[in-house]
Amino acid sequence: NIRYDFKEILNLSFNSNFGFSRGRSELKGALNSNNFNHSHTFAGSVTLPWKLEIGTDVMGSFNPGNGSFASSVNVVTWNANIQKKFLPSEGLVLKASVNDILNKATGYQRSIDGANWSESNGFVLRRYFMVSLSWNFLGKL
Repeated sequence: NIRYDFKEILNLSFNSNFGFSRGRSELKGALNSNNFNHSHTFAGSVTLPWKLEIGTDVMGSFNPGNGSFASSVNVVTWNANIQKKFLPSEGLVLKASVNDILNKATGYQRSIDGANWSESNGFVLRRYFMVSLSWNFLGKL
């Protein structure tokens, strides 16, 4: 994880995760397989005058094809938001956000564990917009 903060104006971060799994079976004719996957996330925000803040994050998840699964599954999702703080304590926040801007989110997952191969497809909310108003009555968020 790499993070850079410049005063209270600019925040940047980058995070990578790597995984490796080995599927192995002693059964005759069973397919042995290795699976490597990785994901990376970049996030950033900038604070502007008038208590205005703009933020974004991009996450890429990469699962190459292998002996068990012929096709690779690569998904990149991008989210962004803009928020305005109100009150002297900055405790009231109006925020507008767009999630999955590229409309690429999937509920697809796969895994390998020994001779067991698993694929699942779940429901996810794809691109959506949201406006929220939150109030932290104890002070600054």
